[in-house]
Amino acid sequence: MPSTAVLKSTTAALASYADKLYSIRNQRLALQKKVEAFQAEETRLKDHLIATLPKNDSTGIAGKTCRISLLVKDVSQADDWDKIHAYVRKTGNWELLQRRLNNRAAMEILEDGKKIPGVSIFTKVDLSINKL
Repeated sequence: MPSTAVLKSTTAALASYADKLYSIRNQRLALQKKVEAFQAEETRLKDHLIATLPKNDSTGIAGKTCRISLLVKDVSQADDWDKIHAYVRKTGNWELLQRRLNNRAAMEILEDGKKIPGVSIFTKVDLSINKL
């Protein structure tokens, strides 16, 4: 971990800091590569479980340390931002807009039987992981 000591400004100290920065950066990059490898393996396992667990009411499996359950929900997705912006201007439903669609607001409108131009629905499947 980096020291919290007061930094000196002599040429020798600055050169030492440069070397320490290089060393710390290389250590971080090495750890980052390890983290990326873990993330890739985690994604591979998660994708495999999503693809192979049954998509019915009993959607889960328990190991010795955790239980995995499929989480299936509809998620709104913007298909045509121009149409969405026109809809928002016309209806005043500004709560739809964030940097992405506000899924809760979109789903409420759609569940009321109304259509939102430029929005489609897709089913998102994820996992819930709980320690036993």
